[in-house]
Amino acid sequence: MVRRVCVTALMLACSVALAQAPSAADVARLTSDARRIESVFTDRVAAIAGVPAARIRQLMSLEPRIAERGPWLAQAISKEIRPLSEGEVRAVLAADRERKKALAASRRH
Repeated sequence: MVRRVCVTALMLACSVALAQAPSAADVARLTSDARRIESVFTDRVAAIAGVPAARIRQLMSLEPRIAERGPWLAQAISKEIRPLSEGEVRAVLAADRERKKALAASRRH
């Protein structure tokens, strides 16, 4: 009886571990989604700033790895490209919030 319980518990633990481990397809989907989401974000910020997306990508390559990308990017654009109006800064911050939401939703699926 004890052996059966132990075997059942072990099988349950293994199945839970396997269910939680992402497959190669899941990892590929997450990577693809993240690239698409980041590209959309970059395009939106470029449109707000009125510059080519390549210029925003260039700025982002200088970005230190920080959690708050929106405020940093708005400040970098104002410093390196041109001053942004308050409305443009709010639009960049809104685009960053949408980026974060989209990335979180992608991870949940």
